Amino acid sequence: MTQWQLEIDVTTRSNAAPPPGISLRPFRSGDEQATFQLTEDAFMQWQARRRSYAEWSRLTIGRETFAPGLSPLAFDGSRLVGAVLSLDRPGGQGHIVRVAVERAYRRRGIAQALLRQAFGDFARAGKRSCGLVTHSGTGARGVYEKVGMRVTHSATHVRRKLPRERFL
Repeated sequence: MTQWQLEIDVTTRSNAAPPPGISLRPFRSGDEQATFQLTEDAFMQWQARRRSYAEWSRLTIGRETFAPGLSPLAFDGSRLVGAVLSLDRPGGQGHIVRVAVERAYRRRGIAQALLRQAFGDFARAGKRSCGLVTHSGTGARGVYEKVGMRVTHSATHVRRKLPRERFL
């Protein structure tokens, strides 16, 4: 599996309109459970197990640097269908910890609209760049590159099953 760190200069980015029928707004109080459900459902393809709400919260919205105003959500009417969860770290770079779109809504440009919204929000917050980390199991690198992100670091992890008798 290969892991990539991607980055984008947000100072020249602008928001893009979401696809027809989809609206965007920032994360706000009351969105926690629906966002947890959406992101865990989306990530179950790549995670070994479903996280508890407490564990998910520690990794996302419970972090001291979680930035609800820089974390756009996508809705089809009142139904949450996509999310970008962001951190506002000290310094000039923002960071995205989760990008998720409900399976039935994928390949419609929702992730791209959410990312562009986040980039514009980071720029308005005074950030110069935004980064995230993904891996080859997600198949998402192409989406990130379509919105202008570029790989800055990569690492490849190789697993090999060794015969048990070698260790006895």
